[in-house]
Amino acid sequence: MQRFPQELIDLVLDQVADSERDHNRGAWRRPSTSIATCGLVCKQWLPRSRLHVFSSMVLFGSRLRSLLDLEAESSSLSLLSLARDLYLVFWNDLASKDMARLRTCLSLTHLELCFPSSSTEEWDLFLGTHLPFLGAHCISLSSLKLNPREKSAVSLRVIVDILVCLPSLCAFQLEGQSCSIIEAEIPLSQSCPPCLQTLNIEVKHGADILFAWFLSLAVGLQVKSLTLLDPEDWGNPTADSLVSYFQRCGGRLEFLAIWPHRASFNEPSGILKYATSLRHLKLYCQPVASVLTMLHALPSSNLFTLAIELLVVLDRGRVDTVSNMDRVPYALINEALAHPRFHSLKSFSLGQYGDGVHTPRSLLTRKAKALMPLAKARRILQRHHA
Repeated sequence: MQRFPQELIDLVLDQVADSERDHNRGAWRRPSTSIATCGLVCKQWLPRSRLHVFSSMVLFGSRLRSLLDLEAESSSLSLLSLARDLYLVFWNDLASKDMARLRTCLSLTHLELCFPSSSTEEWDLFLGTHLPFLGAHCISLSSLKLNPREKSAVSLRVIVDILVCLPSLCAFQLEGQSCSIIEAEIPLSQSCPPCLQTLNIEVKHGADILFAWFLSLAVGLQVKSLTLLDPEDWGNPTADSLVSYFQRCGGRLEFLAIWPHRASFNEPSGILKYATSLRHLKLYCQPVASVLTMLHALPSSNLFTLAIELLVVLDRGRVDTVSNMDRVPYALINEALAHPRFHSLKSFSLGQYGDGVHTPRSLLTRKAKALMPLAKARRILQRHHA
């Protein structure tokens, strides 16, 4: 049998892995079944297939130890060194000696840490010992996501220490909807990673503390993508700190996802007028009537995409479904989108989410589009969400 050049085989396997990754977009934790099967064809196919199979890993105590045992059986095999995306779950069975072996993951580009247990020992150990090591030796680590345990409190000092020890970080996400940020004294010499472009903060309390620290920096943090969702304490402190941040650093912002309809902060125009480069906007609203309020409050802009997601709850506590959305004012939304302020809009989506609805459900059904002839003629109505 004629042997193909290794370069050609690698290109074919790369295409197989890319096509499977596109098919499972947004779900990189799923096993790569097709590319794993390719690794069983012959020895010539194994190295490249293995590179893709182990590029994304989900590890917790028992699974990590099984992987380490597999590596111990072969001194020439280092599967952890192949990891690019790592999702690490800190259950109680994750020992510190096992975590130390994670220092061999020097090719990481994305790291996601989940702390579901009530103990903070694993959290403190990893953030205080192992993460600084990765920051110093893993120069490719550009994305970090933290999922703190429920009803936890994260010190501002912890967040700052993370940002300081990862100078190559481009994206930072803190997603703990039951978590709070608490104040702490920070040395004035501390600064954010110069490459940080994406910031995703989903906390219950304390968003104003984080933005107040951003404002204290000598060189302001000018991100291009900002997500700030569902805080409970959207009173004057949070609103004022966010407005001050936009006044100073909002000029480079290109993507914004925010829940603006809270307490005193009920108009997005208060901050969006400072985001002169904004092209992509996602708004989370409640109730349905707030959609028109948001559309009329938006300042003149050069938006390319606008996504609105609704949380609609019935009196009995049941989340609305598409069939119950007859009260959505499609015709009035159609008229609002015809305003000159939306002249550059290329995509508009309207969806619904809430308890029990993990994936936003599009409300732009065929019947709904028939009630929006002007927007339909412009071909801006989209069923997907940005």
